[in-house]
Amino acid sequence: MNELELTNRSGQKIIGKLSKPQSNTIWTAVLQHGYSWVMQQIHILAVQDVFLKHGFQVFNFDTTNSFGKSDGHIRDARLWLHNNDFEDVTNWVKKQDRCVWKVLISWHSMWWYSVINYAQKYDVDFVVPISPVVSGELLHEAYQKNESEKYNKWKSDWVIYWESKTIPWAIKESPREVMEEYLDHDWLQDADKIKAPILLITWENDTVCPPEHIQQFYDALTIEDKSFEVIAWSPHTFRSKEHLESLTSIIDKRLSDNLSTD
Repeated sequence: MNELELTNRSGQKIIGKLSKPQSNTIWTAVLQHGYSWVMQQIHILAVQDVFLKHGFQVFNFDTTNSFGKSDGHIRDARLWLHNNDFEDVTNWVKKQDRCVWKVLISWHSMWWYSVINYAQKYDVDFVVPISPVVSGELLHEAYQKNESEKYNKWKSDWVIYWESKTIPWAIKESPREVMEEYLDHDWLQDADKIKAPILLITWENDTVCPPEHIQQFYDALTIEDKSFEVIAWSPHTFRSKEHLESLTSIIDKRLSDNLSTD
């Protein structure tokens, strides 16, 4: 596994790792983790392993303004900045002679913004949004209903703090404008712009991006090659071995059924 460094359009350092399959490389995958995550978490690596199994080389990277090796601070994380990171990284990967195919994965939730924007602007082959935010208005409604304490804290204070449950040492610092930024976007209105095959995955007990929101996006898609899977019992941020196995099994089957080396 080779660790690589590139610079984004803001002059910040981005660190990523290129993993090679044991077999010959057939395609290239680009992975982006979710808000306040890092590229080496077990969730990311589990999906990476599925792609390696199918002959993908995988470029997995730490976005800026998170807890990984790339530059920036979590307080500065914004949709548009992570979108720029994803676009800069993916365009960089496409220019390398090692890039022979591309598949886009949003991991997960908030940074779906990166993938949908990219898929609208560039020719891509496959999109896998995992528990994506599909509308800023719907996201606010879900927080008001299911995460009211956190939502009210955002409304009353400029910034909220809470401990990460996936990175033991990390304290998340989230300004109110992170939530406000979502209200500028409604991806349900842009669903018809997605032309690449798409696999939507979400969780039955997700209170932030509930299945009924994802269903609305699925119904709004105009492409024929689309599928939607709901994993039983899992919350928005899943951690159990069973949930990981369910997720990777869905992606594994989709790749087995729909991709070929031809």
